[in-house]
Amino acid sequence: MIYFDAAYVAKCYLNEPGADRVREVAYGADGLASCELARLEFASILKRHVRERHVTRRFRRKQLQRDATVCRLVNRDRRSGPCQGA
Repeated sequence: MIYFDAAYVAKCYLNEPGADRVREVAYGADGLASCELARLEFASILKRHVRERHVTRRFRRKQLQRDATVCRLVNRDRRSGPCQGA
C-alpha cells in the first residue's frame, strides 16, 4: 500500500510535471491510500487549475463527483472512516 498526499493525487488527474511517473507508481501499486484532508486539498488544487484556466469547471465538477462516489463505495465496503484505499 502506498500513501498519496494531495499533490500526488492531483498528478493522477492533471498533466503536471512528474505526472507520468506518479501514474506509473500508482498503476503498479498493490493499493493506494490517502487521508480525508487530501480530498479537501485536491478540491482546492482543482479550483486553482480552473482559475488559471488549465482545466474547465466541468472537468473539476466531474472529478469531484467521481471522488465522492469512490469514497462512498470504499467506506461502504470497508466500513472505514476516512476515504482510504481509493
